[in-house]
Amino acid sequence: MKRINSSFFFFFFFLICTGSFAQTSNIWSEEPPDNIKDLKFMTPTELEQQFLSSQKLPAFTAVLNGLQKRGFVKLKMKEGNWGFTGEYKAENGVYAKSKFLAFDFYNPKAGKGGQGASIIMRQVGNSTYTAYVIFPEGDVSIEDAFTKGEEWYADAQNNLQPAKSWIRCFWSEVRDDCATRCIVRVAVCTALNAALGVATGGVSLSAAVCIFASCAGSYCAPCLARQALQCF
Repeated sequence: MKRINSSFFFFFFFLICTGSFAQTSNIWSEEPPDNIKDLKFMTPTELEQQFLSSQKLPAFTAVLNGLQKRGFVKLKMKEGNWGFTGEYKAENGVYAKSKFLAFDFYNPKAGKGGQGASIIMRQVGNSTYTAYVIFPEGDVSIEDAFTKGEEWYADAQNNLQPAKSWIRCFWSEVRDDCATRCIVRVAVCTALNAALGVATGGVSLSAAVCIFASCAGSYCAPCLARQALQCF
């Protein structure tokens, strides 16, 4: 993967992600969202274990196979995974055990700027949504990537169906809500788009979350988690 062989960009990416955003942190300086409690971000080791165990689930396997058939390979960087557990309050006011996982992939045959993809799995109580998102190829902004991404989900029979729901909802809510809550404009992150593309082989979900959190501050993580769960 030629795009992560640059020691400068890899080191820069590593610094902004690990220096400003701790995945294991569940402490924030702003008031946490009132519809999430017991929020715990997973460590890189826990996320790798989740990736392996999730492959026993038919829906996850269907999504993974679908993405691999399109030529995508899992990104072997700890910043290429994101996930957490907690309890999310549904519309009926009842809290349910919840989990969100995201795993990043890249297209090794993509041209300049690369092409990223991500598998997401959202669980709230007995409701599960498993899908993959393929982001546009080339040098694109995070905004363009998330609004133009191609999304496919596994239906009740584990067949892949096109969707335009989760990824657009997530980014819209992050842009409009988290930017306000974290007292920072998403625009400040656009300067890091080039580093993101070089480091990961294209824009992808987990890496983009890492970039955003590094810009806005780790205390924004609860807001990002809330959007991940409430978009469906």
